[in-house]
Formats: sequence, structure tokens, C-alpha cells
Amino acid sequence: MGTAVKISREEYLIREQQAHEKSEYRAGDIVAMAGASPNHVELMGAMTAELRALARPRNCRVYAADLRLQVERAESYTYPDLAVTCGTPQFNSDNPPALLNPVLIVEILSPTTGAYDRNEKFATYRLIPSFREYLLVSQDEVRIEHYWREPEASVWQFEDLRGPAAVLRVQTLEADLSLARVYELIDFSAA
Repeated sequence: MGTAVKISREEYLIREQQAHEKSEYRAGDIVAMAGASPNHVELMGAMTAELRALARPRNCRVYAADLRLQVERAESYTYPDLAVTCGTPQFNSDNPPALLNPVLIVEILSPTTGAYDRNEKFATYRLIPSFREYLLVSQDEVRIEHYWREPEASVWQFEDLRGPAAVLRVQTLEADLSLARVYELIDFSAA
């Protein structure tokens, strides 16, 4: 059985500039990203619109899936479905630059990525000093798993919101997000 060859961060960045598809970098390994389902795309659009409306009055920005995020302490690059920054966004010197200071990250769950998003990816994101809130959005039911911590705290809180009547308090934006609005156009029979 052969051993996988690790590549350098620099080689990954060169490959990523020339690639037709996005891939993530995890401490020497490249992981290809698959295409998204219609519900995934619809949920990402709905979350973008809803969060952007909440973020704008608070000097915060919402970035969608094509913006790469660097987690320096994990030697990692990812493409979260959404990332929110407040204040001045910080980018590294890569070409194109990668975001360094998200406060909120959103991942739309899929059957193939759910466990990774909940465990390894969340552990990696927690290495980002600015990161304070994580939303895991289900494609299969009206459900958002919500993790957050206070600005100077190390303990993460958890809340599992289900059903269209649920309202999520987005801690970093100090605003409410209606699950009914996020899921209003989702057709679960098409999943």
C-alpha cells in the first residue's frame, strides 16, 4: 500500500490558481470539492440574503463560497459556504487573497460532508482567534445547528433549532434569523 505524497502550501496555491474546480488544503493534503445540490445552492442564497440584511447595519460583510479562508494555525485553506466579518476584513498576501478573520461561518450540510463539518472542520475553525459563531444548515429538514461563544470566552454554547417557527439569535450580529424565511423555497421532496 502506497503512502500519499504531501504537497507544500506554495504548490497548493499554484495548483489552485490553475485549477478549474476548487479544492481545500489540509496540512499537505488536497481535498477536491464536489458540486452542490439544488437545495444546497438555494439555502446558500437564502442565508446570504438574510445574513447580509442583518450584517449591513453592523459594519459586517458576508462572503459566499468562492472566497478562500486560511486557518494559519492548522496549515489549512477551506471554502466555507459563507463567512462573515465585522469591522475591517483581513486578507493574506496570496493571489487571490484568503480571508483571515471571520467571526461567523456557515456550512450547508450534505450527506458526504456532515460529519466532517461538525467535527474536524469545526475544530479547525476554532483555531481562528476571531471566530465566534458557527451555523450548520440542514438540507434535509428545517434545522440549523448553532454554536457560539462569547468574545473572550473559550466555552462553546450549542442550540439545535428545528421547524419553521424557530428563530435563531445570531450572536455576532445581535439580530434574529427566521428559519421560515431561510427555508421558504426549499423543496424537500427534490433532495
